[in-house]
Formats: sequence, C-alpha cells, structure tokens
Amino acid sequence: MGDRQEVPNALIIITDEASNADAKKLKKSSQAVKKKNTKVYTIGVGMKDMSELQTAASDPSNVFSVDTMDDLMSVREQLVGKIKALQGDVSAFMPVFKTVGDLSATKTLDLVFLLHTSKKINRGKYQYYKDFISDIIRGADIDSGKVRVAVAAYRKRGVVIFNLKKYKTMDKVQTAVEGLKLYRSKVGSVAKGLDLVRGKILSKAGGDRPDVPNVVVLLTDAKSTVDEKKIKSSARKVRNAGTKIFAAGIGKAVEPQLKLIASSDDDAFSVASLDDLFAFKEKIVKQVAPHSTKADIAIVFHLSSGIAPANIPKYFVPFLKAILEKANIDGGDVRVSLTNFAKRPRVRFNLAKFKTSADVMKQINAIGRKDRARVGNGANALKNVRTKIFSKKGGDRPDAPNAVILIMDNKSVGNQKVFFREAEQLKATGAKIITVGMAKANAAELRAVASQPADDNAIFAKGYNNIASPDVIEPIRNGIRARKSYVVVEGIITVGMAKANAAELRAVASQPADDNAIFAKGYNNIASPDVIEPIRNGIRARQDRADIVFAVHFNPRGSQADFDRLVSFLQSLIATSDVDGKKVRFGLYIDGGIVKFNLNKNPTNAALARALSSLRRREARVQKFDLERVLQDTRRRMFTPQGGDRLGVPNGLVVITDANSGQDRRALRSESRRAAEAGIGVYTLGIGLSDKGELENVASSSNNVFAFSDYNELERYGALLRKEIRALDTRQAPVPTTRDRVRLSERLHQIPLADSVAEGLDCNPRVDLVFAFQQTKRITESHFRKMVDFAKNVVLYSTEIDDGILHVSAVTFGAHREKTHFGLDKYSSRQAIYWNIDRISRFKLKGSRVKGENSDVFSHISSKVFDMKSLSAKMIIIVMGDQFRRRSSVFIKSAEKAKARGTKVFAIGIGPIPGAIATRVASPPRAINALVLKDFDELSQIDSKHLRLPNLDLCKLVEKQAVQDQRLT
Repeated sequence: MGDRQEVPNALIIITDEASNADAKKLKKSSQAVKKKNTKVYTIGVGMKDMSELQTAASDPSNVFSVDTMDDLMSVREQLVGKIKALQGDVSAFMPVFKTVGDLSATKTLDLVFLLHTSKKINRGKYQYYKDFISDIIRGADIDSGKVRVAVAAYRKRGVVIFNLKKYKTMDKVQTAVEGLKLYRSKVGSVAKGLDLVRGKILSKAGGDRPDVPNVVVLLTDAKSTVDEKKIKSSARKVRNAGTKIFAAGIGKAVEPQLKLIASSDDDAFSVASLDDLFAFKEKIVKQVAPHSTKADIAIVFHLSSGIAPANIPKYFVPFLKAILEKANIDGGDVRVSLTNFAKRPRVRFNLAKFKTSADVMKQINAIGRKDRARVGNGANALKNVRTKIFSKKGGDRPDAPNAVILIMDNKSVGNQKVFFREAEQLKATGAKIITVGMAKANAAELRAVASQPADDNAIFAKGYNNIASPDVIEPIRNGIRARKSYVVVEGIITVGMAKANAAELRAVASQPADDNAIFAKGYNNIASPDVIEPIRNGIRARQDRADIVFAVHFNPRGSQADFDRLVSFLQSLIATSDVDGKKVRFGLYIDGGIVKFNLNKNPTNAALARALSSLRRREARVQKFDLERVLQDTRRRMFTPQGGDRLGVPNGLVVITDANSGQDRRALRSESRRAAEAGIGVYTLGIGLSDKGELENVASSSNNVFAFSDYNELERYGALLRKEIRALDTRQAPVPTTRDRVRLSERLHQIPLADSVAEGLDCNPRVDLVFAFQQTKRITESHFRKMVDFAKNVVLYSTEIDDGILHVSAVTFGAHREKTHFGLDKYSSRQAIYWNIDRISRFKLKGSRVKGENSDVFSHISSKVFDMKSLSAKMIIIVMGDQFRRRSSVFIKSAEKAKARGTKVFAIGIGPIPGAIATRVASPPRAINALVLKDFDELSQIDSKHLRLPNLDLCKLVEKQAVQDQRLT
C-alpha cells in the first residue's frame, strides 16, 4: 500500500537465520518480486549458508554478510550508494591518488553518441537526451584535443550529425549538442546506425585516431524492428575494432537488444522512464572524463611523550609516507602541508612550500623525538589550518578540494567545546576532516571532530606498530578520494539519557550546543519540563532564526522609480525581521561581484535601514545578468564565517532579477546543487520575465519561485516570502506616519471590490469564487499575464482561503470553447492556488472566426464548476476580457441565467465596447460590480487591499472598510 508508480522500489531483507523454505517456491517468489522492477538487497548476520539470500537478491553484488548485528554499520555506505544509484542521485567521485576506470587513465578518447527517438519523444523529452550527453562530456578535456566527440542518429538509415573532427572546443560541442535536431521515426534500424558509426565516424575521414580508445554510447527509447537479424553482427564488427559500446534504453522492451549490442551485460542499461536516465551516468562518466585529481591536504599531528623515540622512524614516518605514496605531487595535482602541535601549532611547511614528492618526503623523514609533546591542543591546531594553511598565502587553491588528516595519540587539552566548534567551522568551509587515533586518543572526541559519516572518517590503530597497515592507510585514501562537501544540517536537537556519550551528542547537535544538546538525569524524568521545554524552544528558535542574503540584478536602464520600489521592498522585509534581537542577519550582493555589505556588517534594524537608504541606482551597472557568478560569490564570500554566517542557523539566498542570464542550464544546476550541499535555501523572484524556467532551475523548490509583471508588484511578494521564511516575520513593523498614510491612500483605486462582492450577501460559511479569463487573438501573452497577475493579487490577500471559507477555481474561455484549469476543491491554501493560477497558459486559437467570439462560459461554470444541486455555497464569478461584443446577446443571456441561480457576477471590460457589455453582465449594483478599464495596465492599479473577499464577518466588511478609508484619508 502506498507504492508510487513513478518511484523506484527497493526491498532490504535483514536476517540472522535461514528460513528453510522450499527452494523452488523461494526462487519463484523472488522472480515475481523482481519482475515488478523491485531491487532486492539481502543482509545475512552470522550466517554460514548464504544460498537463500543469494537466490532472493536481485544481483550477487546485492548480497551482504556481517558477523554480528554490531557490524551492520559496516555495510551501510555500500547499501546507501546502491540506493542512491537506483534513485539517480549519483555522486561524481573525483579520485586523488588514482584514476578510476580503464579508459579514463589514458585521458584521451574518441567518443560517439548514437541516438534514436520514436514518435513518443517530443521536444521537451528530447531535452533529457541533450542534458544526458552534456553531463557526460562536462569533464572531458576537449579543448586540448585529448577528447573528441561525435553525434549520429538513425531512423531506417543512419545520419551523421557531426563527426569527431567537426568541433574542437568544449563550448562549440556543448552549443552543437544544445542545438541538436530532433530526428523522430516510427521505426529504426540500429544495425544501420552501428554500420554508419563504424564506416563514417570511426574512420580517418570521420576524425578517428588509431592510437586513441573509442567509445560508443547508444541511447534509444524503442526496440529496433528493421534489420533485426543484422543487429548482432553489426555490433560485433564495431566491438571487434576495439570499440567499447554502452547501450542505454528507456523501457523494458529494448533490454534484450541492448545486451546484444553492449560490450558486456554490465554495459547495458534500461530504465523505466526518461526521468531515470541519469541513474547510470556515473559508470559512463568514469570512463569518459579525465577526473579531477586535485587536492590540498593538510597533515596535522600530535605525538605525546608516550611514543618511544625509536618508534617514530620505525612506524610513524613510514605511515605518513604510505599515505602520500600515490599522491601526484610532482605533477601539481596534490599539495601537502605538515604541522605538528603541542599547546600551540608549529607549521613545518605550508601548501606552497614544496612542489616535489622528494622534498616532502625529506621533511617527513626529519620528524623525530623533538616533535613529541606532553599535551596537544586540537582546537588551536584546527584554527591554524583554517586561517593560515587554507589561505591564499598558505598556498590554498580555490579549485582544489581541501582535506585535513588529524593524527593524535592522546586526548586534546583545553576546552572541548572550542575544539568541536573549530572543527565545525573548518568543515563549514567545505574541508573534509579525517581523524586517526592511536594509543590513548579519545575515540568519542575524534569521531565528533571527523566529517560525517564518522564510521568512515574516524580511523583507529590498535598501536603504533600497525599504524601503517592497509587497515589504516586504505580508509584514509578512500576518505580523501570520496571527499564530499560538508553539508550543514539544519536543526539537530539531541537528547541524552543514562549512558549516552555527552561529548558525542554535543558535537552532533546544532550550535549553540548549550541549547540544543539536552540531557535527562534518568528515564523517570525524561518527560519533565526541564527536558520538554528546551526541545520546544529549540524548534521555535530554529524557525525564527536565519542568515539571509539578497542578491540583486537591476537593469541599468531601469527607471529611478522602479529602483526606489526595489529598495522599499527590501526595507519592508527588514522592518518585520528581528535584527536587533540577533535572530536575523542580512547581507546584500549586487550583480557584478559587489558585496555591498556582509551578514555581520549591520547588526541592528536601524543600521540596515540606513545602509539600504544609501543605495544608488548607478551601483547596478551590469547589463548582462551573471546568475552563475551570483551563486558562486554568495556561497564562497558571504555564507562563510568571515562573512558573518553563523553555525547552526539556516541560510537563505533571495535572488531578485529583471533579466534572465541565458547561461548554461547545466552549470546553473550544478551551482544550485552546491548551494544545497552548503545548506543554502535559494529563493528566486523574476520581474517582467517571459520565461521563468531559469529561476525554477536554480530555486531550492517550486514553491521558492515568484514572478510578477513589474516592480509595482514587489511589495505583494513580501507576504509570500514571509510565509516561506518565518524569520522575516519576527518583528512588529513600525506604524506608518501620517505622511505614509496619505501616500497609501493616493494609491488606492476608487472602486473597492469588497463592496461589490459583499453587497446583498448573507453570512454564508462557504464562498465559491471562479476567475474567468477571456482569450482572443487581440489578447497577447503580455495582456493575459496581467489578467493572471490581477487574480493572483486577489488570492494573495484572501486569508479566508486558508481558513477553509473561500474556494477558488479558474476557467479560460473563447473561440467557442472553455477550459477548467482546476476545480473549487482542488487546492485549499493560498500558496497552492496562487501558484496554479500563475501556471495558467493560453490555449491555441485556430481558425478565422476567433477575433472576439464569446463562449457560453457562464453555463460551463454553472454545470461543470459549481455544485448547482446543493447550492450550499455563495457563488461568485469574476469575468474579464476585451472582446465581449461578439455574440454579446448570447453572452448576456447566459450571464442572466447564472445570476438567476444566485451567482454574483463581477465583470471587468477592457475598452469602451466590452465595458458597456460588462455593465449589462454584472450583478447589481452595476455601477460597482462592472469595472471599465482603458487598457490592461489599469488592472495593476487596483490595490490588493480593496480586493478582500468574503469571510465569516462579511456583513460587517463594508463598515470596516469605510472606517479604514476614513483613517487613511
């Protein structure tokens, strides 16, 4: 129960004894599960006979064996890796010490993609093909000529799109891939496609190089039904020439053919849908792209007086040399620093000092008895690494990942909290910490300091004599090899009881640990207020705290009035955020690499208000929006300890732009992933953009994307953003002055929609509202978006939706047709309705008689949308358009019937003739319920505070509004 069709299934079986079931029945049951596309993983605990588990598992590699239940964690990472691969969440491992895969070691390659698309693949789905190719070649060294790329397709015959010598730079190849033509066909001959690759591409004329390995990647979504008998021989001819073939298919029907074509069964992949296409990318990438082998490694060690002097050259020095044995120091890929520490650290050499392996090894050989110390302070050592080693002066490279190997044979002295805090600050910069403990080292302490998962990154040697054993060396190498950025986990509160390790739980808890690490004296008082209240307070505090950066792109040609609106919007958000109480911090980044102020620059609301008031339009001097740089700079320069970022406090990046960057979507997606890994939630706001796909690509979720037609709409965005980021609503906004009230009243439209809606209504507990948007050839996309924005503003200020009183639907009509986009009970929150109105698009108009034809929209709404049988709700229709004059008599009669059934009609006509008809369509009093506008721009002039819709106090709404208007004036 609860299985989702579009989501992969996995079954994990853990047992400590055999079932003794009938072998035939077990095999049959296992096959039945596998046929349903379920991956089965089995774990045997202390079992001698694993035959049953091997039968049940989907693959021999999915069978795991451990001695005891305590050893289960040893297979955790392997199992997680397989599940992630099943999901398509494939990490790009970048080995430091050795390359992975047979072909990547050569770093040269001739790579051919062979594509087939059936009629089921449209342009949208074809983008998956393009993205798949682009992701595979992203790390390939094309510019130097080491890797060449070609693309071909096949229908009944093959076609070369471009051969291996056509494009010689990454930019040109990526541009060609992005512009690939869609070659669709009902049938295809993969045999002809393979023959084409062998004869036309993997040849001297096609750019093939005889001394370079060849790889062909076949990608298809349909079984080849032409020349089926030739497939096997055509594939064999390609393979016999020394070419490796990967075959990837969408749909189970193609799987048998893929295995005939691929170099081996392991090189044939099939997935259920295009969404799963990237699940097998990693294996191909490993053999295509020469992986980055860069790393900056800081070795930090403390040797106590407990180690005999003779054991240093005998055991410890060989241990360090074994770690670096395979590091490519001479080639410049790896840089190393060496520090030993007592109470204070001593840097023997930094990352920039030595460029050859011989020099590094010479310094390691010099370690001796003088480098021992009675005590060592780990906090000072890690702080030194963060501030002195991983710095530009210390030789740190921005494009090389950082790794720290911390080696101790005794417990760290000093405040343990400071030690843990320094470790967290170092990990927050993206550095990975691997700890090695010997002799009297504190295991819990080193596990708390190490990067997660501690089972992999906290390593312990039984004694000095076996520190250089493979059991110690290999985990260190693997830890650096699989380096992953440290991810800030939001909101961990730990509760310890009985024999729980206090140091361990404090290290795991979010900062400050004094608040988020809670300990009960015993089981009998775990439910006491002393335990419960701190947990509740911790959760509340997490929601009310945030470090927020605004990243702004403003067109230099924009008006001063629009720039003032932008500044006013930022000021309004800060006005309702508790900066004075240290709950919220703000930073401001202006496109073009300008950090206007960091998170720790303005510690009070007043200081922030002054800083924003000092902004000048001339500071927005960049014409072209560089979104990729915005994401990089804010992450690297602002969301850092130096920039004022606080540990344990959620991070939010709010990107505000009036232009699209047009940058490579894969690069933007990659930067968005890095922001997510750093714990940064990204919110995007587009102003006047026709396409918000780029912003959706970057935002953390679809709920974090907002779009408006112009800067006039900005202040209405604040309410939605405050709902998403609770920290923006932690302070009561100042009461406006008399001058502010006058300005507000001047902006209000003279026609209050609330009066028109409330007139004559009773206090019905449910109100059903339908927006009806007309579509004609004269209503352009821009006009249509303005009608949509109008409806969004009505929803935005209708709190009765969240109370379950107001229900909303949306309909489009025109050209003798109607379309209901969503029903009255489809969505129950303002946010959901807001976004689904925003997603409404115009339907395509066909024929010559569609300039202004009206459809019978009122009958459609009455029969398809409203519940006319029960009539349990008050019904309202807001209809708007610019072409009511065609078949106006039918339109008016249909409206009269709807009104006779008790429906309230509010009509908005754009232009004089539609306006005249709108007055006849609207419910009485028509002077209020019919709104005549000169053009679509006037829709935005209706203040949203006059668009409030009925609530339980509907009868008093008009009176309240009159009092409000009196106060405003």
